[in-house]
Amino acid sequence: MSGARDAVEGLVASAWRNAVGRVPASVDDDFFALGYTSLDASALMAHLREAVGRKVPLRVVFETPTIAGIARQLRSADDGWRERYAYRLHAGPAGGVPMVLAPGTSGTLGWISALADERLGRPVIGLVSRGSYAEAAPLQTMPEIADHLLAALAAEGVTGPVHLVGSCVGGLASIEMAARAGAHGLQAASVTLLNGSFQPEQLTVAQRLQHRLDDIRRMAGLPQLGEASDARAQEQIRQLFEQVVGSPRIVEATFDEFAARVMVYVHNWHAAAQYQPRTVAVPLAVVYTAGDEDEVGLQQWRALNPPRFHAQPVDGLAASDVGRPEVIETLAALFSSYDEELSRDV
Repeated sequence: MSGARDAVEGLVASAWRNAVGRVPASVDDDFFALGYTSLDASALMAHLREAVGRKVPLRVVFETPTIAGIARQLRSADDGWRERYAYRLHAGPAGGVPMVLAPGTSGTLGWISALADERLGRPVIGLVSRGSYAEAAPLQTMPEIADHLLAALAAEGVTGPVHLVGSCVGGLASIEMAARAGAHGLQAASVTLLNGSFQPEQLTVAQRLQHRLDDIRRMAGLPQLGEASDARAQEQIRQLFEQVVGSPRIVEATFDEFAARVMVYVHNWHAAAQYQPRTVAVPLAVVYTAGDEDEVGLQQWRALNPPRFHAQPVDGLAASDVGRPEVIETLAALFSSYDEELSRDV
């Protein structure tokens, strides 16, 4: 499936995968047209209820039997669930050390949600950045981002050790979370970076905003416009929203939600550019596309002096590859070895 376009579609896609074993090619594919039954629909809703922590009526999948449609109904719900920042994407066995997926640059999980796979044999929890629901301003620094994500885990009732996984901004957030976990009553058992290289340019917030608006225009097939500025940010975002609303590449949303996602992306990038990773006191792994040893910066990560460092190449780690058996099996083996170390230390 082409990547989920926001946190809510990512949750629905994970529940869909857990219910029937795979996700559709498109967020607009019809659940029942693909051959699934009402029993499958019940399983889908059960997994979705588990993820969002609230009752989701079965009628939702019958009324709008697509990922996009189910997500749209969830977004319209007015009961406060959207302001949660931690979601249980897969239950896993009781007592298993959870894998925690840090949000990417967009503030949501996107393609990394494909890692919520029962073959890992453990609970999987996904995190969302503050500001993603237009409920608050985006955070400005990586320590602030890490503290917010750790607080979200604690609010979800997570205790004990966790395996932290992230890509791009999420990888850096995972490193900072590992350093700050103790202050939140948590323990980082390990950090895993996916395609680890991440050295963003030193740009101003206005320049970063310009890049993001240009990216959205390209996705929507629109021409590039003038230079963005802090003073005109909301005006330029609104102009773009009015142009792209209804585009198949852009989620239907209110202007406030659209603007929030743009600014979360901008500030996450900016926070990452200002961040200098500290020494890592837990096992650190980099899982990367074979042949990209130089690009992923293995020496940079090894220089953080983790107690154990592991570099694992796989045959492709693009968005469409992340749920492949090779990737899942690699992570499962890593986490099992870390769990053994934890049990010896008890």
